[in-house]
Amino acid sequence: MTKRLKIIRLQSRICIGGPAIHMEMLAKYLPHEKYETILVGGKVADDEKDVSADLQQKEISVVLLDSMKREVGIWDDFKSVFQFYRLLRIERPEIVCTHTAKAGAIGRIAAFMARTPVVVHTFHGHVFKNYFGKFKTRIFIYIERILARISDQIITISPAQYDDITETYRIAPRRKVSMVRLGLELEPLKTLNHNDNLKKDLNIPPGVILLGFIGRLVPIKNMGMAIRTLELLMQESPDYHLCIAGDGEEKRQWQVYCKERAIDSNVHFLGWIADIKYVLAGIDILILTSRNEGTPIAVIEA
Repeated sequence: MTKRLKIIRLQSRICIGGPAIHMEMLAKYLPHEKYETILVGGKVADDEKDVSADLQQKEISVVLLDSMKREVGIWDDFKSVFQFYRLLRIERPEIVCTHTAKAGAIGRIAAFMARTPVVVHTFHGHVFKNYFGKFKTRIFIYIERILARISDQIITISPAQYDDITETYRIAPRRKVSMVRLGLELEPLKTLNHNDNLKKDLNIPPGVILLGFIGRLVPIKNMGMAIRTLELLMQESPDYHLCIAGDGEEKRQWQVYCKERAIDSNVHFLGWIADIKYVLAGIDILILTSRNEGTPIAVIEA
């Protein structure tokens, strides 16, 4: 029997979002007779929805590193490198694939130390625009250029991102970068019929137009634009509502804003929704306000 190639995929946190969906699809659909896949992730924040247990129920191997967190911390990040290095020395994979920025740094350094034969990094988005100031951004660009040198291949998920990595920010030469679009399970959505279940659950009267925002409530997602759009629409008619499917660090401040502006009865914070079909079938309009996106999965699904 031919030996299966072992792939270890590292993501900063295995939580609801595009990178976790991508990792799940790759683990699920790569031929199991040829590849063995282990997903590795860090500690999920309180305002994120952990999906590692869901993946394990689907018979996908998952390992969690307790030291790897969303926040930047020199000691925790240092420990994460050695935790992952020890895992690589035990598992001895032929391929390490990293997803997202922090995992890309920790994973590629550890894989270089462990002399993993093939190291691949996937950019789902990047932090070179609208995240930090100019000085900090330059530092991140310089770090990514160094990490690209110890990567065998870099994957981008859209043509625009490919141009950003190869030309705009010159992270890596074209010969080292490939563009591979995301694979998504869209069949269940093609037969999904619009219904009033969400509106009924939210006590929204018939005839009201329900807008939907799906994503993390963090600055890059620019949720304030969605709420201000609702305010403009409400100047014309009160028959507009907005539901927000997601959670994050900005949730509390926007709840306070809506209350102060007396529009809180028209704004519905749903938190994390495991079955996104429930939201997609119930909203009339999807709003995407992000300042920066790798591939907007919510738009594709809608």
